Amino acid sequence: MQLEYQDSLILIVEDDEVNSKYLERILSKAVGIRIIKAFNGKEAVHFALNNNDIKLIFMDVKMPILDGLSATKEIKKYRPKLPIIAVTAFAMLHDRQNALDEGCDDYISKPYETNAIYAILEKYLTKL
Repeated sequence: MQLEYQDSLILIVEDDEVNSKYLERILSKAVGIRIIKAFNGKEAVHFALNNNDIKLIFMDVKMPILDGLSATKEIKKYRPKLPIIAVTAFAMLHDRQNALDEGCDDYISKPYETNAIYAILEKYLTKL
């Protein structure tokens, strides 16, 4: 399946390099996707508030310096329509609801599943 998107910049926020590279590999199969990375929530806030080209964020929930949910709340103050997808290794129903309550637009769990990632791209990037 070949997915195509019109020059869409995605921010991957992930402190684990292996997980970051794996997600990047999945996303690289979609045509038109550009990727930038942050390794903690503080960097994510900086990138999101200083780069209006970012169209979607995959936000790890557990990170150093500033956790993903706190970073999401800060980003949403200034860019409320920017889709932020919570990513976590915790797959409990209350974790999903907590992420949504904190401002995330959607939620996926690790390990990353290719079809789940592509469904997120279709849901949020085809609206642009």
